[in-house]
Amino acid sequence: MEEIKEVLQQKALEIIDQLPDISDEQLEALRNDAELRERCRELLALKGDLYLHEHPLDVDGRLAMLHEAETDKKPAGRRLLRWLLPLSAVAAAIALFFIFSHKNEPDIPAGRVYTASTATNPKVEMTVGGEDIVLPKRTQEQEQRFTMDDYREILSHVDPAEQVAFNVPSGHSSDIALSDGSVVSLHPGSRLAFPAKFTNTERVVKLEGEAYFNVVHDSRPFIVMTNQTQTTVLGTEFNINTHDGSATTVTLVKGRVQVKNKNLKDNDKVLLGPGMQTVVKEGTFTTQDQIDTKPYSYWAEGYLFYDNAELQDVMRKVGQMYNMTVEFKNTDIMHLKLRFFAERKAGLDAVINRLNSMRHFHVMRSGNTLFVD
Repeated sequence: MEEIKEVLQQKALEIIDQLPDISDEQLEALRNDAELRERCRELLALKGDLYLHEHPLDVDGRLAMLHEAETDKKPAGRRLLRWLLPLSAVAAAIALFFIFSHKNEPDIPAGRVYTASTATNPKVEMTVGGEDIVLPKRTQEQEQRFTMDDYREILSHVDPAEQVAFNVPSGHSSDIALSDGSVVSLHPGSRLAFPAKFTNTERVVKLEGEAYFNVVHDSRPFIVMTNQTQTTVLGTEFNINTHDGSATTVTLVKGRVQVKNKNLKDNDKVLLGPGMQTVVKEGTFTTQDQIDTKPYSYWAEGYLFYDNAELQDVMRKVGQMYNMTVEFKNTDIMHLKLRFFAERKAGLDAVINRLNSMRHFHVMRSGNTLFVD
């Protein structure tokens, strides 16, 4: 055991002495060996002490200091300050790389398409004027519907001007009936903000994430605001997705909508008809006709439906829907095209069984991870 420790210490010394020109093999060793990274951190601390005290030591002396450091019980923050200040810029940068990159940002497997949220006890949350509101017990299941009765019950004593917000975490979805009767189906990992009661002139909501809107016809325009777009309708069905932080996608199922780029001039807008989709990214519109809108409308009806979709995209949605990490053990099948249909509220196991019945691949559940092979 002592021999193994000495070999590890020697490797760490060689890496530190060779900074910043460490070899590819040494970098790979650091990536794969947590103990080796820890030894390097300790040695960098000692190196800081040496600079500070202008006290060079031989290899044996440094190993002795390393052994002494193992029993050092000082808080990590103080130890970091003690050695980081005297280091050269290059050594400091590499030290921070060891401490933060490897400790807090583990390597993501090449085949991972979705990483589950680690939030403790995630649930749908509602806030009014910045204060949390307790939702009815029946709305706390994974598949939820917030009805007009719920709305009236909770908001009956709320100032109509107050802003209401629903936060739907990964692994949950929620249907929300607004005060005008419009229904919004919020996808996992989304947030919708709106007034407790719409004004007499307009109906404005703010979306982060993805949602399907079934808007009741009204003389007041219904406006959906995102970071990039302003979508205006009178009465229609459409889907908006902002999960890709650099783009907003608007897909129209019924009626007509006007999509405006908030960051550009007034004439930078597009009018969509049924079956049309526009993607707003980097100040430009990319619009398509004849989009298959069934996956969007089926979602609002409680189903997962994909036609001619890549397996990686289907599995990414499944991971988001049920808050499961998704990894492809066989990356060759990630681009496999398929047609898939399942009932969302039937649960994850039913969805897995349906996927495996296709026989072109196999999905295995282990803890909170789905492995696809």
